[in-house]
Amino acid sequence: MKTITFLLILAISVACSAQSTDESLSKGLENYAQGNYKYAAKQFERVLKTDPKNVEAQILMSLCNLKLEKHKSVVKEFSVLIEKYPENADLYYGRGYAYASLGKHHDAIEDYTKAIELNPNDIHSYFNRAISYDETAAPKKSIKDFTKAIELDSTDVELYYNRGFTYENMRKYKEAIADYTKIIELKPDDPEGYFDRALAYKMANRIKEACDDLEKASDMDYERAKIIYISFCE
Repeated sequence: MKTITFLLILAISVACSAQSTDESLSKGLENYAQGNYKYAAKQFERVLKTDPKNVEAQILMSLCNLKLEKHKSVVKEFSVLIEKYPENADLYYGRGYAYASLGKHHDAIEDYTKAIELNPNDIHSYFNRAISYDETAAPKKSIKDFTKAIELDSTDVELYYNRGFTYENMRKYKEAIADYTKIIELKPDDPEGYFDRALAYKMANRIKEACDDLEKASDMDYERAKIIYISFCE
């Protein structure tokens, strides 16, 4: 699943018109940018002790908790922020991501849908809603969202991989093979594309093509392909 987007980072500057000169906030921002989320959270917590209404610190604290996988806290924090900024699509996306991480996919879908209403070109909300649809046994809706995300970015390999995997689970092997072929076109030096297409060919009973792809992936030192090639093709 994709992590929180840079759009949410951008929301910080949108929500806060003035830059804070607070030393703790500056240290927190620096550490957040470096991936030191635990230390950054301590700095933002320090800011909120002296200034509980500091919106910038509230948002950044929630982002740290999201990175630290404190998803229950994130749901509560983002809910408060959504009350203040109900038109901010990124906040709904963030809360949806937290819900999904807690296994609450129906709640996640509701938030992703709201994010899409507010920002129809939000590729990450389409992608993650597709994942949640898949988790709630709604593969047709999942395919529709993956397809929309691909319309927005036709070069993202992860989109084709996930749609191909969903097609494969639906036993639509022709469509899955087409997606894995696109992955190979985009990343011809990546053995996983050949390996995944080989498995789809195998499920479609196209044995020669499956073995050809397994051999190709094996030649690229992909160990899983080597094991299956030896047991299945030789």
